[in-house]
Amino acid sequence: MKRLLSTLLLATLTAYAHAAPASAHVTMTTTSQQDTDASLAKKHPSELYLYAKQLFETGHKDEAVTWFYVGQLRWRYHLLAHPELPPYGEPAAMDALNATLGQAINEWAGGSPKA
Repeated sequence: MKRLLSTLLLATLTAYAHAAPASAHVTMTTTSQQDTDASLAKKHPSELYLYAKQLFETGHKDEAVTWFYVGQLRWRYHLLAHPELPPYGEPAAMDALNATLGQAINEWAGGSPKA
């Protein structure tokens, strides 16, 4: 069930990202890291997860770990600030992404604790 939820969430967020104006995209190749950081600071925490996924898949695994944990921390605070959110919405989406993307990133990060 979690895998299905995360797949649906990633598909939805990816579709949203492709539908957004080009100026709204965060890309690793066309913006400076400072611009990317500033842009991500204004985004929903789920977008940080997507950015971490993009970094991880393109071999920038250390950066992916950082952004994944920044996104996770921000999403946890977001959920604490909005206890009225239904448990089958954002909390479930975060759980699903933690179980899928988080598993891959945590396994990689745990393989090299000194790094």
